[in-house]
Amino acid sequence: MFVPLSLVLCANMKKLAFLLLLLSVKSFSCEQLLGTYKSHSETHWSFELQITRENVILKYTDFEYGTRDLRTDYIVESEGYCEKSVAGYVLIFGNKSVNVNFHESLSHRSFGGAGESPGITGEFIKGQQVEL
Repeated sequence: MFVPLSLVLCANMKKLAFLLLLLSVKSFSCEQLLGTYKSHSETHWSFELQITRENVILKYTDFEYGTRDLRTDYIVESEGYCEKSVAGYVLIFGNKSVNVNFHESLSHRSFGGAGESPGITGEFIKGQQVEL
């Protein structure tokens, strides 16, 4: 059976157009969240979250003390993506996902500051809401 080249090209162009549309919808689904967010805490851990149209980078920094008060620092960096969900947004990484909410005016009270700014809350630590 002979299939004209124009039909094959047309079918492939439709698939390519659909794929590009799908990718652009995903990148715009988290448009409101684009930016960099950081935790402010008096504890030893901290988070830095960067959301772009292409990906999401979550950087978790912590340390612990061992014998003779020697300190071990570690940084865990995860790359993933963001999607809109029914309840807000979800950040999806290779080994976990985090449901997050965006706040136009997140209070600075949790770290002893005054005022408010745009921010994100989510369970970045199991059982604990973290404000970024």
